[in-house]
This record gives sequence, C-alpha cells and structure tokens, in this order.
Amino acid sequence: MPLNILPALRRIASDRSGAVAIIFGLSVMVLFTVIGVALDASRAYNISSRVQNVLDAAALAGARKLVLDEAGNGDVEETALTYFTAQEGQFKVWGAVPANPKVTIDRNKSTVMMTADVTMSSIAGSLSNLLPEISFTPTATASFAVKRVELSMVLDITGSMCDVPPANASAACTSGTKIDALKEAAEDIIKVLANASPAPGLIRVGLVPYAASVNAGPYFDPVTWGMHGDTCVVERSGGGSYTDDPPGGYGYMGTSSTGEQWYYSCPNAQIVPLTDVANSTGRNHLIDRVKAMAGFGGTAGHIGAAWGWYMVSPKWTSIWPSASDPKPSGPNVTKAVLLMTDGEFNIAYRNGGETVPFPDPGATDISVPGSSPYQAKQLCDQMKADGVTIYSVGFQAPAAAEALLRDCSGGSNYYDATNKAELKSAFRAIADKLTSIKLSQ
Repeated sequence: MPLNILPALRRIASDRSGAVAIIFGLSVMVLFTVIGVALDASRAYNISSRVQNVLDAAALAGARKLVLDEAGNGDVEETALTYFTAQEGQFKVWGAVPANPKVTIDRNKSTVMMTADVTMSSIAGSLSNLLPEISFTPTATASFAVKRVELSMVLDITGSMCDVPPANASAACTSGTKIDALKEAAEDIIKVLANASPAPGLIRVGLVPYAASVNAGPYFDPVTWGMHGDTCVVERSGGGSYTDDPPGGYGYMGTSSTGEQWYYSCPNAQIVPLTDVANSTGRNHLIDRVKAMAGFGGTAGHIGAAWGWYMVSPKWTSIWPSASDPKPSGPNVTKAVLLMTDGEFNIAYRNGGETVPFPDPGATDISVPGSSPYQAKQLCDQMKADGVTIYSVGFQAPAAAEALLRDCSGGSNYYDATNKAELKSAFRAIADKLTSIKLSQ
C-alpha cells in the first residue's frame, strides 16, 4: 500500500462520525473481497490445471487400454477411473474436492472422454457470503491411434537360390551364397521391426516360403477340405482365383503331385502366420523357421503372392489362430507384402497354367493367360486395389523378373539387389518405410 495513503486512512479511522465509520467498514470489506476474489482466481487456475492434467492422463490410459488391448468398455472405464482415483488426493491439499468422475467411450473414433465435478472453498465467499464455494467441471478427451503393421514376407526358396541347383528334393540346399544372404536379410528385418515396435502386438510378420508350391503345414486340411497327400498346395481355380476370399464357397486350394505334373515339388519350409515380433518367443520361432529354409524346385511365384495376401486378409480369420488374425482394414492398419525372387516365375497348375507347362516358353510369358507371371499380375493388381502395399525385391534376377516385380509393386517400392549387402539394405529400407508411417499419440 502506498505510504501517502496511510495518513488518510488513519484520519478516516480516527473519525468517530457514524457515516464515515460505515463507509470505512464497507470499503475495507470490499477491499478484502476483491483480494479474496484475486486469490480465489489464482487458486482456481492452479487447481483446474492440476485436475486437467490428471483427467488428460486418465483418459489417455483408458484410450491405450481401448486400442492396444482391444478391451471392452468396462475394462476401459475401470482403467481410467482407477488412474483418476489414485491421483485425486493431491487436489484435496489445495482445498478442492473431486466427485462424480465419468468416462465416455467412442469406439468408432478410438477416443475416451473423462469429466469430473470439482468443488473448492472460496476465500471471497467466506467474507461476503456472495460466493460460498467455487465449482467447475473440466473435460478431457484422449485418443490413442497407432499404425498397426502386418507384413507378409513371400520368399523365394527355389533351387536357383542354391550354389548348385539340387537334382532332387532330398538334396535341397540349406546353405549357399544366395540362400544364406536371404536368411540374413529376413532375420535382420524381423529384428529391425521388433526394435521399432512401440508396444506388443503392433507389428506382426508372417512368412511364406515358396518354390514350386507353398507348404501350408497345419493349415492344409482347412484350406483343401481335407485332401490327401503332402501338406503343399497350388493355386485354386474358379471365381476365387484372384481374390482373398477364404476357402469354402469360392473354392478350396488346389493340390498336385509328381504323378500329375512332373515339375511339382513340395518345399519343406512351412508358412508361419502373422507373429508379434515384439514377443521374444514368437520372434525367435519366426527366425528359426527362416534359418531352416532349404532351396529346391521351380518358381510358382503367383502361389506365393496369393498366400502373402491371405496372411494379411481379414477374410481369413477363420483359418489363422486368434493371435494371428489380421485386423480389419482401415486408416490405422498397414497391410504389406514383401515379394522376393531371384528368377522368373515359371510354374503354374490351374487357370490355364497346365496348358503351358515348364519348360515351354509360354510358362514365363506374362501375356499368356494361366502362366505364373500372368496370374501373379492379376493377384498383384487385386491386392493393391484392396489396399495392400506391395514391396518387391529382385535378387540377381533377370530382366523379365524385374519387370514383373516393378509392375507388381510400383517402381518406388521395387528394390534391386546384386549381393548380400544390397539385399540386406533393401529389406532394411522396406522396414524403414513401414515404421516411418506408424502413428501414436
């Protein structure tokens, strides 16, 4: 208070006239009330900020539960309320009482909104009774959007991946310059994606080794309706040939044998459906399967491409284990197929493919309906139309194979590799593209 005002106040205070005393009393009351309002405003701002921070964090905890754990509304609400309740004691220190917290969940937008009623005592109200308490209801809305990544690696394990193409299946190579490079590159991308995964379940990788057919392993029976023979499948025919429709009404996977086509063979390496690479057990299983791949047989690349699509298709949830179920397509889900080969696609069985059997030149001609390159082109076009991103890698591949791969993926997603270092670099570049587009908040 300025010093020159003090004498005036002393004179007013010493004045015994009734009017002056009343005016002085009212003035002091108004002055204290104004001071109380200022203090209340400061306290309210401080408390409101603290409450808002806790509401924000509680809503975010609920949103994370909603998205990452795909939890039900009850679990999401419990998570948000538990967090809020654990923090509410700090408000009471400042004279605030939180009550009636509410959680509102919007599953379509993946958001959680939280509100709470807050009441605090009023300094000004205690002096004037005009404002006995202050109350407000802050609101917080949080979203937790993540870009899930589902990658299917379709890898060439044909005989040309060996240093010397084996004469029979029993001589399939487990080591060699090219197949060793492929194994290292595949293991590397799995580890890179695992390190980039912000939370369990967000990045999953599937494996489709292919040669003259695809080994469906334990999934052979449900996709072939219990056909007899080995566990390998060829392409299906009919209306579902170039779709991701599940096996059943639109046709089951085809089967073959050396008795039907001499060029048929069944690779030992089996498919592995989408696996969480953030989980060490699943990741190690995936890597072990990669390390066990062996090279033998011709190149039915279109069959591998089809199974790459099936791996990430939500229509195939009835086939895969629940942990491998592809998520519904949407803006927060990236579905990708990595298609790799070192040679021309040259073996087909159905959809006219049997009319141009290997080694007929038509077997590698993309303009011949039913040839492996022709069928691969149809599948690639349909995959891309369905929102699946295709990355392709030609590893010491001839010009015709490179052209098909570029057509399948688009030039910006095609990689050419002539040695192990370049192959690993290509796989890492694909991992970088996948992880650079994931979003979390």
